[in-house]
Amino acid sequence: SYGHYGDNLNMGNHPSSYQNQKNAILSNLSTLPVDLAISLLVGISTSIFLTRPEDLLEDAAKAPLLPGKSVLREELCPSFTREMERINQGYHTYTTSSRNGVDEKQVVSFQDLWKDENIGDFASMKAIRDFVANCHRAESADKDEEK
Repeated sequence: SYGHYGDNLNMGNHPSSYQNQKNAILSNLSTLPVDLAISLLVGISTSIFLTRPEDLLEDAAKAPLLPGKSVLREELCPSFTREMERINQGYHTYTTSSRNGVDEKQVVSFQDLWKDENIGDFASMKAIRDFVANCHRAESADKDEEK
């Protein structure tokens, strides 16, 4: 009889082995986005927690010295250099009390701000200072190559 033919077409009641394989593959693929997201999250957070910020800042400060044409050097060096020159033109005046009770005015040039003894533990300030200094070095090296 032809009853078996109809049974094969009715996959809702009697799934074939092909349908079982298809369902298994689809269920495995449905977890792929979740697996990728968890892997990325673990990888990124591990990188963030295991990387020392001081090392990243040092590498960023050395970036202008990398050989070849650099978009970073072309775009950031002029802006950072101009801003640092603008800051260096300023000064800060403050009043201190001396031992004899007389107030004394102190003037500090912002140019002195970039010295190691004044920066202290501010790694980001050192990185900015070194970045601009390396911009100047790279610019000088470029001019020497053109000669």
